[in-house]
Amino acid sequence: MGSDGDCPRTRRCLDAPRLQPQSAPQKKTRRHWPKVRRAPEGNMKMSPHNSTVPALNSQASRIEFALWCARTIGPVFRCARNGKQPMKAGWQKEATTDRATIREWFGSPNPPNIGIATGDTCGVIVVDLDRKDGKNGPEAFIALAEAHGSKVPKTLIVGTPSGGQHLFYRVPAHVAAMTGNVGALGDGIDIRAAGNLVVGAGSTIDGKPYRILYDAPIVDMPEWLIDAFLASKARAEPRKAPEGLELDTSPAVTLTSRYLAHDAPPAVEGSGGDAQTYAVACEVRDMGISEDKALGLIAEHYNPRCSPPWEIDDLAVKVANAYRYGQNSPGVAAINQEFDDLDAEQDAELQLCQELGLDVPQMIRTAAANARARADGDTAAPLVSATPFVWIDPAAIPRRQWLFGKHYIRGYATGTVAPGGTGKTAMTIVEALSMITGRDLIGGDPNPVGLTVWLWNLEDPEVEIRRRIAAAVQHHGINPATLDGKLFVNSGRDTPLVIARKVKDTIKVLEPIVDALVAEIRAKRIDVLTVDPFVSSHSLPENDNAAMDAAVKAWARVAHLGNCAVELVHHSRKLGGEEASAESARGGSAFVDACRGVRVINRMSTDEAAKLGISEPRFFFSMMDDKPNMAPPPTSKRDWFQLVSVFLPNGDEVGAVARWEKPNQLDDVTPEHLARVRALFTEGNYLVNEQSPDWGGRAVASVIGVDIGVGLSAKVRTTEHNGARAKVRAILAMWLKTPGGIKIEPRKNAKRELKDCYAASDDAA
Repeated sequence: MGSDGDCPRTRRCLDAPRLQPQSAPQKKTRRHWPKVRRAPEGNMKMSPHNSTVPALNSQASRIEFALWCARTIGPVFRCARNGKQPMKAGWQKEATTDRATIREWFGSPNPPNIGIATGDTCGVIVVDLDRKDGKNGPEAFIALAEAHGSKVPKTLIVGTPSGGQHLFYRVPAHVAAMTGNVGALGDGIDIRAAGNLVVGAGSTIDGKPYRILYDAPIVDMPEWLIDAFLASKARAEPRKAPEGLELDTSPAVTLTSRYLAHDAPPAVEGSGGDAQTYAVACEVRDMGISEDKALGLIAEHYNPRCSPPWEIDDLAVKVANAYRYGQNSPGVAAINQEFDDLDAEQDAELQLCQELGLDVPQMIRTAAANARARADGDTAAPLVSATPFVWIDPAAIPRRQWLFGKHYIRGYATGTVAPGGTGKTAMTIVEALSMITGRDLIGGDPNPVGLTVWLWNLEDPEVEIRRRIAAAVQHHGINPATLDGKLFVNSGRDTPLVIARKVKDTIKVLEPIVDALVAEIRAKRIDVLTVDPFVSSHSLPENDNAAMDAAVKAWARVAHLGNCAVELVHHSRKLGGEEASAESARGGSAFVDACRGVRVINRMSTDEAAKLGISEPRFFFSMMDDKPNMAPPPTSKRDWFQLVSVFLPNGDEVGAVARWEKPNQLDDVTPEHLARVRALFTEGNYLVNEQSPDWGGRAVASVIGVDIGVGLSAKVRTTEHNGARAKVRAILAMWLKTPGGIKIEPRKNAKRELKDCYAASDDAA
């Protein structure tokens, strides 16, 4: 069979889906919703897109419908029989796609209805179109689509017992996480999103079924509908600008241009870029810019900062939607609306602010207020004023833009602290490769879209940096072509970098360097800049907290203005055998305090290596977040890595970082091992004293098959022997705590002396 578009039976209904009002006659000039496509009664049949439409005439049909819903849409749960209410209070947690659980739930002679958890539970939002109480949701949705010059997208549609329809759409995670609303997009148009539910096909109310009206794959929600939904979520009380307010004034254009070039968060594909661009367009509208002017300003100042930039036609749609659906009228936050009795262009202080390029609107408002005060003969307005807090829907607040794991974050400076020689530079290289390729090389949940990374190594020459990158590329099997235009590398030997220095007693941030960095980051669309090491990026005294605070905050400003993540690699102080922590950072504590997140690298200790039977601990290191300011503490405190040797084609042997799973010494211990050891401990006296030739650990070693170096002195035992002994000790400690395991009891030896011995415990397993 051909595709839907080639099938004569369905071509007409698929060309332009429309919802057909059930109470109105069909007009010849109007195309309507797709025809109902259902399987006949009887056995289940599969449609070309794996959509199964079960029959409704058997006891198993509810099970089959529930399985279909779970596979096609997402997790299901139990709703009341003949109703819509969940059967349990914790229905979101109960929702599952497990086939066995679903068969158990819906296999009774009088099964419950099927519930589907919408929103972030399954990544699907449902447009719920009502046809009751005078509402005509289908007609309202048709009108909404036509207002955007679009059609109702073809997707899975389920009909409700009351004549309504559920349209299923897949959405990005940041949209799925938003709560739904009722009637915000039009009378009879409800959105079922996070925290909401719908009743699934195959359920019944008063004998009337929820049935599949249009059997199609669930498609992505179109951008115009996402924009309309986001606009409805962002609405508070609409604000109106005064009638006759002049738009596109010189001060408004200047402020807006600086906002777009410096402060507006750029759109990043895969990270809520659609919503971000729409929000920026709404802000431009509020600042007193007309729609035509807004498109030009956004295209000139904002679009080049987006990753990737919008096509101009797509950008025009975003701007048009902001002006069509935004609740505020243009100009509600315009400078000339706030100071309508002042000719702002003629005010000397305001003009000076504009010429200096100051990007803080409050400074311009202060200048205008000062000018007004002088005209009125009053005292000048205060230089500082408190800004009232205005509540907005939390769902409309832009999400933090994590770029790699819960450490690299757009717009902020973060740090890594490590002793010398632990592998921190090799670590930043493999992280850069993971971010660029979108591949999970060492964890970190990289963005599959891929990022652009700038490595600025201030210690090593360019040729050494090339060796390390080549080793990582070779070890992880990366196509070098994927790095073109995505990886930028500078060496401090060729291009030194100093962002701050101390001149006499004054801390001086080198603003031309800051400006040049920001300009280059924007021009190359850099997502992540790594500075390694931080100490080489300034010439300030490290033990001066004020100096360190200024240096880190200068880098934080680069991150903010460049809208990128800045990673500062920093040395720890001399530890004297102690383990490094965030507080071990060399110099003043201001480094840790000023970074938004700090992680720590530690080499494997000799004690840990002995327990694991590792003879070369210098090749292993762990990393953990020690100061995760903007994320909860990680569930796994440490991640482990290994420095592996890579032989380059030129003959060099260079280290590269690979993920390493720390082995669990007890993973291969079985209940059978315990049973055999219990029998040995029952038959003979095995001492707790490890120095004794009758130590109980020898029995354990013989049962599990490890060599603990029996008969060898501690001086001649190998690392492997010591690792095996550590494993045996751990097993004995575990079994002492295990019900039905072992215990320690005093027993008499051949000399009738009481000695602590291992024995089988009496408690039941």
